[in-house]
Amino acid sequence: MAPALSTCINRYQTGFLPGRFIVENGLALKILMEQTSVRGPQHVGMLLDQEKAYDRVHPSYMKNRLSCVLASPLVLPRLSAIGNRVHININGYFTDAVDQQRGLRQRDPLSPLLL
Repeated sequence: MAPALSTCINRYQTGFLPGRFIVENGLALKILMEQTSVRGPQHVGMLLDQEKAYDRVHPSYMKNRLSCVLASPLVLPRLSAIGNRVHININGYFTDAVDQQRGLRQRDPLSPLLL
């Protein structure tokens, strides 16, 4: 799935994809700051937000991104079904299944690719 996703995901999304490194974003920011100090203040903006990204991914965004790379119409509903219902472990006891409204599961091998 990673090769297909890497063709669909913006080149500035650098985390968790083969051949891309998150430190590139920091380097881009450093170059931007140096260029601004040499050329004088310009109207420049850059957002680097990594805070709790796994917790904030909305299912509709994820489905939209996946639909652009999945060839089979059968795969998307199956992937969606995997993450829609979860059981929560509270002090060793599992709750009944609840709908997961947003976010990706921790320790799920698909999570880095889906983010």
